[in-house]
Amino acid sequence: MKFKIGDVLKVAWTDASINHNALQLSELAENGPLPMVSVGFLTSSDTNRIIISMEQDTEQEKYKENLIIPRAYITSVVRLKETKK
Repeated sequence: MKFKIGDVLKVAWTDASINHNALQLSELAENGPLPMVSVGFLTSSDTNRIIISMEQDTEQEKYKENLIIPRAYITSVVRLKETKK
């Protein structure tokens, strides 16, 4: 499915994790990547990554809370539809 700039997307992806605690070797195996879900406006897309933005200033056409996700980390992308009241 092809998405266009401005589409609101729900992106499932796998994030790296870090643990700052002192752990034994047996405990390290219990740690791993984290499944994530993020929602935002599609603001950029190329073969290596997508960028979704959580906030849009419609007057100045600026975006805030920009999340850059490498395509290799993405497990699924769904376009969300606007509902009318």
